[in-house]
Amino acid sequence: MKRENWLQSFTEHFDTTTGIE
Repeated sequence: MKRENWLQSFTEHFDTTTGIE
């Protein structure tokens, strides 16, 4: 698994929670 894979999901989660990219 690419680190960018979980990182993208991690970023999207925070993007919806905090709105920070």
